[in-house]
Amino acid sequence: MNTSKSAIIIITILLVAGLIGYYLYLENNRYEISTSPLGIAYQVDKKTGQTWMIQGGTKIPHDQTKLTKEATAFPSQERRKVIGRALSFISGGSFKGKIYNGSNWEVSEFTVELQVKEKDGSLRWSRKYRVSINLLSLQAETFFIEVIGQGTYRDFSWNIVEIKGYAP
Repeated sequence: MNTSKSAIIIITILLVAGLIGYYLYLENNRYEISTSPLGIAYQVDKKTGQTWMIQGGTKIPHDQTKLTKEATAFPSQERRKVIGRALSFISGGSFKGKIYNGSNWEVSEFTVELQVKEKDGSLRWSRKYRVSINLLSLQAETFFIEVIGQGTYRDFSWNIVEIKGYAP
């Protein structure tokens, strides 16, 4: 009887020690450091999901409300500050442009309307393309659009018809 009582006490002590060790392990491995494709380092709390951007020696809380709220259309005064230019339109099937965000908003997507004209100047087709992007304030980025069915053409024009994003 004495040995079975001792065995139960030893097993209980080992289980309690194991649980304490597991808890300490979870607390010491609570945070993970990861990097984005742009090389920005983030610290993630695996327990709560809170995220901080690491910049130099400081941790800046990362605003994740953008991930949960839907992008809204830019107001007209901010929309005028977003400009673009065509870099190339290859008859093989792609349009390349550059967009600059001069507004205080973050651009998450924009819609481009492309118009291709025949050799006689008449409109061959007009299409809209939505481009997803993560363009911060006062930054520029190149974008590509795959286009099908344009063949040879005389001229083309394009303009940005809609911009969506997040207010500062």
